[in-house]
Amino acid sequence: MGEYHFTFTYGNGSGDYYSGRVYAQQDSKPKGGFTYHPGATWGKNDEFGYPGTYAITSLEYSEDPSLIGQVFVDGDKDGESGKSYPEYYSSFLGWGNDYLGGESGYIIVDGFHDFCFGAGNGVSGAPILEADLIGIYPFEFNYAYLAPTYFWRDDYKGVVYASQKRGTTYHIGQPISAPDENGQKGYYLIGGPRPMAYSEDPDTLGLVDGSAFGYSFWSPRISSEP
Repeated sequence: MGEYHFTFTYGNGSGDYYSGRVYAQQDSKPKGGFTYHPGATWGKNDEFGYPGTYAITSLEYSEDPSLIGQVFVDGDKDGESGKSYPEYYSSFLGWGNDYLGGESGYIIVDGFHDFCFGAGNGVSGAPILEADLIGIYPFEFNYAYLAPTYFWRDDYKGVVYASQKRGTTYHIGQPISAPDENGQKGYYLIGGPRPMAYSEDPDTLGLVDGSAFGYSFWSPRISSEP
């Protein structure tokens, strides 16, 4: 019986991947008609339809038949932050019992959706989820006042802790229109004051903080800011 070492690399350009072991009969086609052997590759879409790639990288051997079909994920690399998460829970990050395509797990905190990778529902054939840290997005809010004889502008800066998941996230360079309490035109600009950073603490999701830029505002809810 083969112990096949594998990687799954996401195809969205993030640089994320995870790696581990799957146990199967040698040169078998246990799922999807793909033969397991060193050098084999095949495609699998992520949750947003980007094509990722499974690759069998090497082969060792096992004499334990109870392991057939088992998948153990030993490490996850977050490309945006450059951080790696090896062996976070017990001896592995995540697992599956139906060959490749059904494995799943979490980085850092079990049960937090943004930290989930693999087939989130543990079902072979489901799209592959990508684990992401919480993004710390710098922003600047600009007020703009226009009077008959002058133009006046003011601003403040801060950071917002937000999900990086598509459809719920910000991106550097993004403008967001928002009038002030007087109906004057203003806008947020994501990025600028400092480089983007990352948080590993789920409790920071939604926070807005200006203390790093000398402002006293702080909000525990993202809805009160952009």
